[in-house]
Amino acid sequence: NGGGGKRGSPAVPPAVPSAVPSAVTSAVIGSAGPAGPGVPTSFASSRFRALYAPLGPVELMHELLGAVHAIIACYCADAGLDAKLGVEFFSAVQREALECPDGVKEMLGEIPSAAQRLWTSALVLAKGRARGDREFCSLVNAMIRADHEGAMAAVVRYSRAVNQLCVVRGVRDGTKVRFPDDGVLWRGGGLPDQHRGFFAAGVKYRAPGFLATSQSRDATYPFCYRAFDLGLPAVQWRVELDPRGATDLRYRCKHVNLVSKSHFGDAEAEFLFAPYSVFEVVAVTWSPRPDDRQPHEITIRAAVDNRYEPEDLPLAPWY
Repeated sequence: NGGGGKRGSPAVPPAVPSAVPSAVTSAVIGSAGPAGPGVPTSFASSRFRALYAPLGPVELMHELLGAVHAIIACYCADAGLDAKLGVEFFSAVQREALECPDGVKEMLGEIPSAAQRLWTSALVLAKGRARGDREFCSLVNAMIRADHEGAMAAVVRYSRAVNQLCVVRGVRDGTKVRFPDDGVLWRGGGLPDQHRGFFAAGVKYRAPGFLATSQSRDATYPFCYRAFDLGLPAVQWRVELDPRGATDLRYRCKHVNLVSKSHFGDAEAEFLFAPYSVFEVVAVTWSPRPDDRQPHEITIRAAVDNRYEPEDLPLAPWY
C-alpha cells in the first residue's frame, strides 16, 4: 500500500520488501499515480462511488474471495504479469488467511474481519519482478486510484467488506471505535517536488484510496529514509482528529478505525481510513533538505464524517 507513482496509472510504485509488516508498510512512501483516460477528477465522478452506493453488506466467503481473486487477476493483466503468478498469489493469500488463528471462523461468519486480515498480508505477488513485488493492499489502492473499469466491481465489494469495520457511523458502543492517543496519527514517506503546490494550508481534498496510518511517530522514520533512499524528498504526515472525539462519539471520526484483525497482532497499531476520506491541510513546513532526519512536515485534519463533505473536492495527487 505504500509506494511512489502518480495518481491514476496502474504503474507500480517502488517495491516494499515482504519482510516488512504490511500495516507499517501501508504508512510508507505515499501513494499516487499519473492521470490517464477515465480517471475521475472527484469522488462524485468516480466509478467507485457509482458502484459503492447501491451495494449492501458483504456476508459470504465466496463474495469476498471472488473479489480478491478478480483484483489480483486484473492487476496482473494490466501489469503484463503471467496469469499463473496471480493464481499462485491468490492461493497463498487465501491459505494464509484460512490457516491463521480464527481464520476459518472469520471466513465462515465474520467476513469484515477476514477482509481486514487480508489487507494486512505481507505476502507479495511476484517477488523480485518488475511491477510484481507488491502486497495485496497495494493492488487494491492501485485499482482505486486508477478507478479501473474492469476491476472496480471487485474493488468496491472488497472495500465494502473492509469498511464494515472502518466506517463506524451509527455505532453507539465507544469501545468498538478506537480513538488514537492524543487524537493524532502519523504517516511517513516521500513527496515529489511537483506535488508540493497542492498541499497548501486551507486546501481540503479527498484521498483516492485507503489511507493507512500509525499511532507511532517513530514508525514513520524508516519509511522516510526509504523514500529518500529511492530519490524522493521525505515527508512526514501528522493526521489530526477532532479531540472532542476522545469522549464524545458525535465528534469521533466516522471513517477510520484500528485494524484489530491483523496478521501481526496489535504490534502495528494501524488506523485505516476508508477510501476517498476527506482531509484539510492545516500547516506545512518545507525542509531545506528533506531526508529522514529533517523531512517535510505536513499536518492535515481528518473530517469527522465524509458523508457531510462535498463530493466534488479535488483528489490528492499524492498521499
